[in-house]
Amino acid sequence: ALTWETFEANGVWVGSVAGLSAAWRIHAEFEVIKKLSPVDVRARYEQIGLSPQNLLRQQLLERLKQVVVWLIMPIAGLEQVCREHGVSLATATQGNEERQETLAMRLAHRLWDGQRVAPPWQPSWQQPQ
Repeated sequence: ALTWETFEANGVWVGSVAGLSAAWRIHAEFEVIKKLSPVDVRARYEQIGLSPQNLLRQQLLERLKQVVVWLIMPIAGLEQVCREHGVSLATATQGNEERQETLAMRLAHRLWDGQRVAPPWQPSWQQPQ
């Protein structure tokens, strides 16, 4: 049986999610991301609406993983992260899943649009506890 510690040891950041089901979803998505070719990593990043120009593959992978966490974490946690970064919570979407995706994409654009080489942002799984 996998425990929270096992997920963390395998590189799955579970601190932001509630429950093993969400941790499994993140784990599965991380496995898919890890196996992407460099071209596919760039394409997936472009699907978010951001330019991968001047970013290393590892930076793109970390950002894609962060988006996965935002899409799976409880909506209240995502809203808190959005508030911390000045991202508007107002959405025209009604369903929670659509709202979560809208907020995650807004947050990604807030943090990474404009290609700052050394952004002041630090991934949530790397922040001091």
